[in-house]
Amino acid sequence: THVAATLKARGISCFWSHLSCHQGGVVICIRKSFLDKFDQLSLNSVVKGRILSISLINSCGKALQIVAVYFTTGQGPSPINKEIDKVKTSLIKGYHHIVLGDFNFVLQENDRSQGTVYGYEKA
Repeated sequence: THVAATLKARGISCFWSHLSCHQGGVVICIRKSFLDKFDQLSLNSVVKGRILSISLINSCGKALQIVAVYFTTGQGPSPINKEIDKVKTSLIKGYHHIVLGDFNFVLQENDRSQGTVYGYEKA
């Protein structure tokens, strides 16, 4: 795609896991100069279009795992709980971890805003 080509031209590598032709998915974009610090790269689509993991190991054996998530929304807690379990079981012991993305849920109702930020007035 045009976006991928533009990012590649700027020295950024992108790793994708798509849901379908009509739905997005997840992507992890990493500057090539950062990737060059590692000797091994492993890509794992834990849940197609929902959870993507990249594992990196450098020459000293230091390991980093980056996990991008796009949790299911609008179907109650069951799918999200299953996806959280998938993330948990995908984390590799002994690695440093970065987990990021769109979690699509709140822990408490007052965490959800209705056009205003809780406890603050609009400017």
